[in-house]
Amino acid sequence: MADSHFMPFKDHSFDALAFITTFEYYKDPVQVIREAARVARYGIAMGMMNRYSLKVARRRVQQLFGKNPFI
Repeated sequence: MADSHFMPFKDHSFDALAFITTFEYYKDPVQVIREAARVARYGIAMGMMNRYSLKVARRRVQQLFGKNPFI
């Protein structure tokens, strides 16, 4: 386990990295992409929710009621 902002791996340690619905939780997504580019040999895959997805709507409602710990 490690902080994605400062990955404790050597350059090009992995063939590829995947980030699936995580970027909305990072303090500095640009730094995370830089680190991913550093440790990935061939590329990065990113999957993100758009603002109209049901999961985003659910998270917004949770935030309104103070029930989402990922604010």
